[in-house]
Amino acid sequence: MLRARPHTVVEPNAGLQSEWMHMKTSTTPVNAANIRILVVEDEALIADELSARLARLSYRVVGVVGTAAQAIWLARQTRPDLILMDIRLQGTNDGIDAADYMYRHLSIPVVYLTGHADQAAFMREVKPLFGYLIKPFHERDLMLAIEMAAHRHRLEQRLKESELNYTATLASIAEGVIAVDAESRIRFMNPVAEALTGWRLVEACGRPVELILKVIDAVSQAIVESPVTRAFRNRTVICLSESLLVDRHAAVIPVEGNAAPIVDPAGNLTGVVVTFRDITERKRAEQALHASEDRYR
Repeated sequence: MLRARPHTVVEPNAGLQSEWMHMKTSTTPVNAANIRILVVEDEALIADELSARLARLSYRVVGVVGTAAQAIWLARQTRPDLILMDIRLQGTNDGIDAADYMYRHLSIPVVYLTGHADQAAFMREVKPLFGYLIKPFHERDLMLAIEMAAHRHRLEQRLKESELNYTATLASIAEGVIAVDAESRIRFMNPVAEALTGWRLVEACGRPVELILKVIDAVSQAIVESPVTRAFRNRTVICLSESLLVDRHAAVIPVEGNAAPIVDPAGNLTGVVVTFRDITERKRAEQALHASEDRYR
């Protein structure tokens, strides 16, 4: 099985007072009784003591198990808000294997428990996403680890929801949208952009935008400088007018739109977003109008 992914370390006994105070003042306080916890610990005495500590801190324990297989089964049944996972477990799979499954398939945050120096060193190296505790630990450390893990998980879920809403919004609009990073590589395309360019997002993602968005001048038929390049250089909105888009299959489509730089709060240029629309029908209508005027004259 895959190992847990590396992320920022969260070690309560390492002195995270500033982040804890910021969390308390910047978010709604967490009601401990609303956090349901699964304990995965194969030593019965330690598991009982940990459950008692959690009860004293008003957390709800949904179960106590000692193997990775039991942990996965019970997690699927009870869907806890958090898992306290000992690294060393009975059976063929260890706690890291189980935690990886929990996070990838069930989206449940895991705080690791370890009492061995080599495992503690390993935890510091891999930097788990939601933190770890080194035995023995105080109840205050336990509470801090749980609250911080729950807080970070909520922020992560909100970010995912925001990204889904953002993607759904862009997918529903009638214009093509392409977003690139600071290296001018494709990071996002909505369905309209896929249809107009002939490229699917899964194929285009990571490729240079010049390969996907080819534009020529409608009058001279000459290849024009990429609007993304111009937006990066000028740090301003670049308009696309009287332009032709050459799609993946060499078909030519009249388009108009603009390329706008993306600037973060610190003033750094982090990317460019291009919006464009097919104006074929409008061009046909204009040509028909001109023909009608010619006949009238």
